[in-house]
Amino acid sequence: MLDGLEFGLVLVDAISKGLDREAREAAIAEWEAKMLARVRPRAELIKENFQIWIGPDAPQAMVESMKKFITLEQAKER
Repeated sequence: MLDGLEFGLVLVDAISKGLDREAREAAIAEWEAKMLARVRPRAELIKENFQIWIGPDAPQAMVESMKKFITLEQAKER
């Protein structure tokens, strides 16, 4: 929801300043670049997990991945 609000603010700012189409698109492109930088780490993790889930070693690779995750989480709790 925050992403939508931030995007809306970019649009409102561009329109209220009377920016032409090119300048509005540049403002949107700048917002998109910031958004992509923010979500890239999660997107890469999701891609890695997806490959584990559908890869040739599935489902065993998935089980091993979950064991590793659980071990890391348990170590954080200590």
